[in-house]
Amino acid sequence: MQKNFNFFRLNCLLRDTKANDFKMVIISFVCEIIFENDNKEMSLNEIYKFFVDDLKIKVQSDYFENLIRENKSFDCSTLEKDILVKLKPEKYAKINDTITEGSIDIHINLFLKENNYPISFLEPILAMLYSAIYENISSFSTDNLKNILSQNISNGYSQEQINIFNSFLDDKSHSKNTALYAVFLKAIEFAILTSGRGVKKFSEDIFKNKTYCLDTNIIFRLLGVGGLERQSALLELVKSCVHQGIKFRYTPLTFQEFKRKIQQSVIVLSKINQNDANILAELTSENISLFSDDFATHYSKLRKDKIIATSEQYESYMLQQFREIERKFGFELGVAKPNLPEKEVNKLAKILFDKRKQYNYTKSASQVDAHNVLYVRKLRDANNHNYSDVKSFYLSTDRTLNKILGEIEKVLIPESILPSQLYILHNPFSEDDTNNIDYELFLKFLKKRSTEFQYKGKEVLTFIDEIRKYTASEVSIKETLYVFANKRFENSSNFGVTKNSNLTIKEFTETYFDKKLIDADIYKEKLDVIYKNRDNEVNKALSQSKNITRIIDILIIAVFIPVAGMLLGKLFDKEIFVSGIIVVILEVMKYALQIHIKFMHSLWQKIFLLQIKNTNYFKLMKDLSFIDESLDKFNNLGKSIWK
Repeated sequence: MQKNFNFFRLNCLLRDTKANDFKMVIISFVCEIIFENDNKEMSLNEIYKFFVDDLKIKVQSDYFENLIRENKSFDCSTLEKDILVKLKPEKYAKINDTITEGSIDIHINLFLKENNYPISFLEPILAMLYSAIYENISSFSTDNLKNILSQNISNGYSQEQINIFNSFLDDKSHSKNTALYAVFLKAIEFAILTSGRGVKKFSEDIFKNKTYCLDTNIIFRLLGVGGLERQSALLELVKSCVHQGIKFRYTPLTFQEFKRKIQQSVIVLSKINQNDANILAELTSENISLFSDDFATHYSKLRKDKIIATSEQYESYMLQQFREIERKFGFELGVAKPNLPEKEVNKLAKILFDKRKQYNYTKSASQVDAHNVLYVRKLRDANNHNYSDVKSFYLSTDRTLNKILGEIEKVLIPESILPSQLYILHNPFSEDDTNNIDYELFLKFLKKRSTEFQYKGKEVLTFIDEIRKYTASEVSIKETLYVFANKRFENSSNFGVTKNSNLTIKEFTETYFDKKLIDADIYKEKLDVIYKNRDNEVNKALSQSKNITRIIDILIIAVFIPVAGMLLGKLFDKEIFVSGIIVVILEVMKYALQIHIKFMHSLWQKIFLLQIKNTNYFKLMKDLSFIDESLDKFNNLGKSIWK
């Protein structure tokens, strides 16, 4: 019995059956198992055991057996203590056709072919999609995911793979976008329907009248910290949710953390001078993939655009922008004292901190998250065992929090939810009758961020201070930073990235400028040699061009004319030949007297000019006056090539 499923292929079956209830999910799974087994007869008892023991899907044996027996997709052969099951030929053919036409592999292959990318990028793109599926359904169903999804889920990708994956998401193919959205929609539906949490059918009532508690990072992203793309995606998502009647709330602890982080950033930002801020803004705008958007980056761009002028204005600006968003979307401040036992908050905070401290997670952050999670749990009241009754989630960008809450004992339905999950859940039940799906918005949430390859703005500012010890040129500073940051891409691999571990910015800058100085010295030495050889190159060109012209002259007189006479002698009789020779001789004399000297001098000049343009000096300096000076020297030699 297989231990993994091709979820992209299974999605084709789910879409094919229009499955949005428990029984159709089961039928699609059985179809996938038998299809993977080349439609050979399989034991129903074995399939059922796999469902219950391996996939952890809660289903009664009698219900399971009747479901398969009564479905018209299967041929069943009854044995004494078992049933053998296989797909009917027409169902097998239909599944095969559906998979052939709708598999995501086809869209990836087409994208790679159209953009001339190697086919080897197929597997990394699939792996990243699997990873994204896992992130989006792990908090809805934790027991059976490891056996349902492919085990080929890796966290380590090269920058090139990430860029191509994001380009695939950005591709404007409508059929690709439809297929991807359907995969994620059905993945979440499947996770909820098979979670055993009181849901047998997926409908709009399951997520009706919800209240979402905002994480501090969500607020910062709404204000632009994290980049314009993330900001615009979140704003559109919140706008859509508010349109559906969903309410957003933030707790006093979240607002305190929001203000505290801004105040902490102002202390750092106050030390940035305007020139450094401009360099950072220009560098991060020109090379988005090399630098991440943090407070320093966000501040520098606002300052460069003359929206603010000082760090104090940055603090006022952020608070003002938050109030505007609050008014626009109707954000509510939660109850000041939600009556949460301090002991419970501290206990959960400790669990969160212990599990995430390797991610630079602070104790103050764990306190805020613990408080907000318990706040959501309180809003849910006793309805924490059935998705239909759950009325609140904690909207967070933190995938690790999402996963940890799903693993904590007695937490049936994790409190946190990701923006991508929120979009998938609510968009299909939008009040918009046209049912337009904003695929581009959804795919923005799926993009892989290359933060492990990037330097934060505050890091770049320390780099600038170090580089200023060697140069005051802003051009040189940006060039040095770009080369240093780009090293991380060169060191990237499928298994992670080396963050310039062998070379600090100080060591790199010393080496970089030492090399530039050495290169400059070598360049100067070469230039000096070229200048010294300048006149010699002219004399050499004069001599060589004269010799070449003389050879051409000899070939005309001593070879071409006699050969021409001999050819004429073979074509005509002797009398005519003699007459021809006389004519040729006369013509040669005429040529020699009238145009020979002028022609050969012109030819000599052309050859000379070609050689002058090919000298090292002219190729380096592109100095047109050098040509004029060389021509003057040429004209002073006279017109005869034989003098």
